[in-house]
Amino acid sequence: MKQAALLAFLQEVPFPETLRAHFFSLDSFASNQDLFLGFASVFTPAFPGLSPAQELLLNAAVYLGAKGIYHLDNVWDLQVAGEKRTNQAYQGQLFLLESQRMLSQLFPFQDDFWREYYGLLTKHFQELTLSKNIDEPLTEQAYQELLAHKYAMLYCPVNALFSLTGKKHPSAYRTILDSLQWFCKGYNLPNEVMGLTEDLHLQINNYAYWRLQEYLLPMDIQVQDYSYEDLHKMLYASELAVTLMDEAIEALTQAAQLVSPLELVDYQKLIYRLIDNVRQKKEFLLPYSANIH
Repeated sequence: MKQAALLAFLQEVPFPETLRAHFFSLDSFASNQDLFLGFASVFTPAFPGLSPAQELLLNAAVYLGAKGIYHLDNVWDLQVAGEKRTNQAYQGQLFLLESQRMLSQLFPFQDDFWREYYGLLTKHFQELTLSKNIDEPLTEQAYQELLAHKYAMLYCPVNALFSLTGKKHPSAYRTILDSLQWFCKGYNLPNEVMGLTEDLHLQINNYAYWRLQEYLLPMDIQVQDYSYEDLHKMLYASELAVTLMDEAIEALTQAAQLVSPLELVDYQKLIYRLIDNVRQKKEFLLPYSANIH
C-alpha cells in the first residue's frame, strides 16, 4: 500500500483540529512510530483476497490503535512515578476509540474477531501490572511471557487479515504468529539495554537488569550496593550489553527466516531495517566494552 494514500486518509479523520495538526502533519509521520504506518500491509501477500478499501481501513485502524496504546502506556508509567499526563490520556483514548470505530466497519458486532481483539487488549494492559513487579526475577521464560503480554496487540493485524479472508490460510497464519514472537524479542531487547536506568527509576522490571545480576554474581558484586546509573554504566562496560544486542539480531534474523516461504518482502525489509538499527546500537556500545578489558 502506498503510504501517501494512508496519510491522506488519516488526515481526514475528524479529530479536533489542534490534535490533527500536531499528530497528523507530514512531520509527525517521519517519527519513529512509522513502524506501524502500513504495518498490516506487510502481511497481506499471505492473505490474498483483501480489497484495497479493506486494506486501507485496516492499516489506519492499526496505526491509530498503536498510537493510542503508546500514549496510554506512557500515561500509566509516568503516573506511577508521580507525574500527570492528562493530554496524553485523552489523546490515547481518542486514538484507540477511532481505531475501534474503523475496525467495526470491517467486522460485525458478533464476529469472533472481537473476542480475540478484546482478549489481546486485556492481555496487553495486564502487562502494565506484571512489569511493575520489579522484584520478580525475569528468567528467559518469564521474559518471553512478559513480551507476549507487552506486544499482544501486535498480533491484531494478523488476526484481522486471517478473519477478513475467511480463515483460508491457517498455515501462513501460524507461521507469521511464530515469526512475530521472535520479532518482539528482537525489537524489545535493545530497549532493555538502552532504557535500563529509566525503567528502574519507574520501577519497571527489566530483563537486562536480571541478566546483569547473573553476570556480576561470580564477581561478588551486589546490585543493591550501586545506583541505577552506576548499574547502567556496568552494563555498558561489560560484554553483556553487546551480547544482548547480538541476541536481538539473532531473534530478528529468525523472524525473517521463518517467513521466507511466504515471500513477505516488505515484512522482511522492515526486519532488516531493525537489524541495521540494532547493529548501530551495538557499534555505539563496543567502545565501552573495549575500555574495560
